[in-house]
Amino acid sequence: MVSIDGAVAYCVIVIGLAAIFLPCYFRLGLGKGAAVFSLCVMGLGASLAGLRWAVRAALGQAAPNLSTVDPDAVRILARLLWIAIVVGLTTASAALSIRFYRAREF
Repeated sequence: MVSIDGAVAYCVIVIGLAAIFLPCYFRLGLGKGAAVFSLCVMGLGASLAGLRWAVRAALGQAAPNLSTVDPDAVRILARLLWIAIVVGLTTASAALSIRFYRAREF
């Protein structure tokens, strides 16, 4: 069986990858677009790994005091943030895809 959290994570990842792939495909075609897409995904992964390293270095190994934070409020805020990120990413992807598709010469 699939959990709700797993299904949502899968959908967010697939939407993110499609949002990166479609502008590359419509701008450069399948071959070059797939190569640029691969480079973009590798760059995104390296950026996220670097961001994780930078946050850990900035915080040190000291954990912040989270005893006063309401976990339900954080969970709701995190969900709203993910929704905003997915909506922004798909909107930007659609706008770029439309612009690049119109500029193609057939």
